[in-house]
Amino acid sequence: MLLTLHAGKSNDDIIIVLRCLDAMLTRRRKQVSLQRAMAFVKRLSTLSLHLLPNASVGILAATRSAVHSFPKCDFLLDNEIQGSGFYLPELDEPEHCNAQNTALWELHTLQRHYHPVVRRLAVHLSLGAPSEGSAALRVDLSRRSAEELFEDYSVRDMTFNPAVAAPSTKKKDHFTVGATLLDAELQRRAESILTVTEETQLDFTKTHTPNTH
Repeated sequence: MLLTLHAGKSNDDIIIVLRCLDAMLTRRRKQVSLQRAMAFVKRLSTLSLHLLPNASVGILAATRSAVHSFPKCDFLLDNEIQGSGFYLPELDEPEHCNAQNTALWELHTLQRHYHPVVRRLAVHLSLGAPSEGSAALRVDLSRRSAEELFEDYSVRDMTFNPAVAAPSTKKKDHFTVGATLLDAELQRRAESILTVTEETQLDFTKTHTPNTH
């Protein structure tokens, strides 16, 4: 049922998904095969692309829990790994969908998401979900469950969560036209074309006037 959920009416049903995933994967990790775990991680990664931000945050947090419970799921971060068969994303049986033959390319797309927490979680998962170091999550993200994060970043009030910072009221004294956006050689060529020197200025007094008879 995961791929039938979306950013519309069923977005709120993600809370049920998060509870089921915790009961089925995290709490029963010793009874779940690696193939099944990788299949769910891949499908969750796909699902996170077409949900509202709070649901994407919750799904990515659940994915993080699954990755920590099944460390060998990091195979999905390596696009060089190949096994037998082809990945069958729509197959209902996770054990036989060959999830080991795909990669979590969705995480690279989510790193350009407009929501900052979605971007942060995508980067974190792309680097293997480390518990420490520069790629580790902030305490307020790492210590909260997927369900709590789903509620924390809810958009029920029709406002962006977290709030967008107000624009700066300080005005710039001047605006420099794109010089700093060009490399040195391109800048030199642009200036040579745009700059009119004394030699290249047009002198209309010297223009030839044809003789008239």
